[in-house]
Amino acid sequence: MERIKSLIATFVSALLAGLMIGVGGTVYLSVNDPVIGSLLFAVGLFTILIYQMSLFTGKVGYLLENKPTYILDLIIIWVGNFIGIDTYCSALYRFKPELTTKATDMCNLKLTQTIDQTLFLSIMCGLLMYIAVNNFKSNKSDIGKYLGVFICVSVFILCKFEHCIADMFYFEMMNGLSILSLTALKYIGIVTIGNSLGAILIPISNKIICALNENN
Repeated sequence: MERIKSLIATFVSALLAGLMIGVGGTVYLSVNDPVIGSLLFAVGLFTILIYQMSLFTGKVGYLLENKPTYILDLIIIWVGNFIGIDTYCSALYRFKPELTTKATDMCNLKLTQTIDQTLFLSIMCGLLMYIAVNNFKSNKSDIGKYLGVFICVSVFILCKFEHCIADMFYFEMMNGLSILSLTALKYIGIVTIGNSLGAILIPISNKIICALNENN
């Protein structure tokens, strides 16, 4: 029973996290300067970390530190993020339909990428997300932890690295009906895999380094 309550709480938290990524995406589409937009987009992750919401790209980096049952948590978080984004976009399209044009241009460009290109770009985003989240958790300086969030988010956006939850937002705004096409779902699936690989890159490397040092 406690496990069920925990999963429900995780799902609700994931809904809110999806909403906040949607807010970040909204401000990014609303400004013309990409640097300013990338910095303001970070309000999403900033809020998620402050209020300890459940964002897939922020949680998957801790996969190796948890029991196998943690995979179910990650699935619920991904679905919750998706539904949060979907609900938000349903309302947003009614009130700010002008954002669809920019979202469509972005998504059409994304769909011209090869699978290996998309995978690489998503791996790099996952790496930066892990750095941002882990720095926020471990850095004792408030300035350092907050600065890390805004720098990492801004870098991944300006480098055009791929973030699976943010891409959900862009594709839903592209469609204008808050319904993802099979092509978009396939694309987001590839990005999800890449984000996951990138997020566990540092933890895996640390385990390898520790194992090698123990053998010396």
